Amino acid sequence: MSIYTFTTDALSRAIAIFSPRKAIEYQRAHQILNAMREYDAAKLTGHNQNWRPTMKSGDAEARLGAQEIRNRVKSLERNNAYVAGAIKRLVANVVGEGNFPQSKVRLPDGKGIDKITADKIEQAFMQWSEDCCLNGDGLVDAQILNARHKVIDGQSFCIDSQSNRDMKIQIIESDQLATSVDGPMNNGKNFAVRGIEIDIYGKPVNYHFYDVHPGDNVRFTTKIQTVPADRVLHVFDRNRASSSMGISHFASVVMNLFDIGELSDSTMILARLAAAYGIFIKTKMPDEYMNGPDTGVDTGSIVTNKRYKYVEPGGIHYLADGEEPACMKPDQPGPIYEAFMRTNLRAISVGVGQSYSALSGDYSQGNFSSERQAMILERQLFRMEAANNDRKFNNKLFWKWLDWAVLRGKVDLFDYEKNISNYRRVKFSRPRQEYINPVQDVQALSEALNLGIISRTEAIEDRGQDRDDVFNSCADDKKTMKELDIWQDDASVQTFAQAEKKPITEENPKQIPEKTGEENAANK
Repeated sequence: MSIYTFTTDALSRAIAIFSPRKAIEYQRAHQILNAMREYDAAKLTGHNQNWRPTMKSGDAEARLGAQEIRNRVKSLERNNAYVAGAIKRLVANVVGEGNFPQSKVRLPDGKGIDKITADKIEQAFMQWSEDCCLNGDGLVDAQILNARHKVIDGQSFCIDSQSNRDMKIQIIESDQLATSVDGPMNNGKNFAVRGIEIDIYGKPVNYHFYDVHPGDNVRFTTKIQTVPADRVLHVFDRNRASSSMGISHFASVVMNLFDIGELSDSTMILARLAAAYGIFIKTKMPDEYMNGPDTGVDTGSIVTNKRYKYVEPGGIHYLADGEEPACMKPDQPGPIYEAFMRTNLRAISVGVGQSYSALSGDYSQGNFSSERQAMILERQLFRMEAANNDRKFNNKLFWKWLDWAVLRGKVDLFDYEKNISNYRRVKFSRPRQEYINPVQDVQALSEALNLGIISRTEAIEDRGQDRDDVFNSCADDKKTMKELDIWQDDASVQTFAQAEKKPITEENPKQIPEKTGEENAANK
């Protein structure tokens, strides 16, 4: 024990005689000072002395800034092409043309897929999904809305309800949370965070929504509906253990996006001013030209107000007596503009998890290798987002529907309660991923299949397709071509024939015989 520590402990004990609380505060302050001596990042001197962020829980931070961030991101989505494009790109890679269930229910012996039961479940689900929303939308519309609100607002809400003995769903925006329901609840146990009621462990108990979106000035009322948590699918990323709600995907780059928008607008104004050239006429009869209301609109009348708020290119501008024209030549940003835009767009691309080229539309700054690496990383992030979407939205919605479908007799599964985990086995399709380098990618896939380190089912599903659909389509093609007496000499048929080790016969003319020595010599 050092002399300093001994002195501090002795002083703490002395303070504790009069005030134990003050002694604890004193000891804690010295612990902080000791920690700051260990880490340069904790020092409160030098150039970072004014950087003193406060310590808040995840809910406390969201309570203060989530709504303002959402409003700003929505404004950018309406007016900023980069934000609009980034949102569309993420939705396209998570939902695409729609996520559809592929039932993986197994046979009673556990070996293989029960295709009959799986087809029965899938067909019933697809029939329900055509008109599954309260407003008449289908499942794909709900999936797209869910993904859009997830990236813009940081969270999305899907409520299930019963309508005429039918199961319906409704997507709710974050803005519709009743923010007035905030703080300790009347039961003395639960706590509300901007409309989300949680228990002492942070688990949602109830959600409180306004009947109408608060931004609807015509229909909005303060009436609040309380919905039990088991009826709500709350889709968000829990970035902190103390968070009960999500933050917009663009939270860390909002200011960068705003800055490039401001610079772009200002540069456009400068360019327009620099291109404007007008003729100024000074007259001794200003009243004749300056009469009329200050409308700023030229109606062709001589008494219309001629005061221009901006210089109109090629315009003839009349001045009042005593006024003199003054010329101003604005400086152009030059190369600084392009460097500024690229630097900020690179930072934004990192923040939103998309490649710089895709985000900016600028493909001049990379080569094939760098673009390929960026695309691989981008797809990894998209897959992570898609997996989160399946885990918190698609799978849970499918389970809710399956419970309802069995209860209502839409699907006949006699042992559902006993084997519910088996019937709930499902995998949702993903958007098709195009090959980055088709020739090399297909060769690598072929090698992986030959080595047995990947199955054809995995290869097909990774492409965003359904295995049964592909196999049935291939079988139908072969059947049709055989009926039409069409020969197939493509490499795929050759590979299948070789794999099956079929002899070369008239019924199996798909294999190409080995070439003779003379033919090989001629080819060389």
